[in-house]
Amino acid sequence: MRYLGIDYGTKRVGIAFSDEDGAFAFPETVLPNDEALLPRVWELAKEHGIGEVVIGASYDYERKANPLMKDILRFKGNIEKEFGLTVHLIDETLSSGEARRVPQNADAPRSREQRSSAPVDASAAAIILQHFLDTQHHGK
Repeated sequence: MRYLGIDYGTKRVGIAFSDEDGAFAFPETVLPNDEALLPRVWELAKEHGIGEVVIGASYDYERKANPLMKDILRFKGNIEKEFGLTVHLIDETLSSGEARRVPQNADAPRSREQRSSAPVDASAAAIILQHFLDTQHHGK
């Protein structure tokens, strides 16, 4: 089964996909968080044969929900209700920071300041998805 990973943000939403075996996650794209987001996610899910969705849950360092969680939960509910897909939430704490440490490609900026301004949302989505996939495979 293929999974869709989502790093939900107020302005941008990172998208990642798993391989067909559900073992490895790969960054795909970044979508604007606008009124067309839900239909775009559905089109990608259909196009790539997605069976389940994984969304990063936003908590602070004390494991309390950040203000963004209300929007994430609404988005999760819309995907479940409108598309009938199972949606998993997984803690996304530190995923963007982890994604910033990895150069996005051979031409990616190398300095810390340059990396922090590079687009990392799709890589963060892949990290979130990979954490989920790893927990699934360890449970088998």
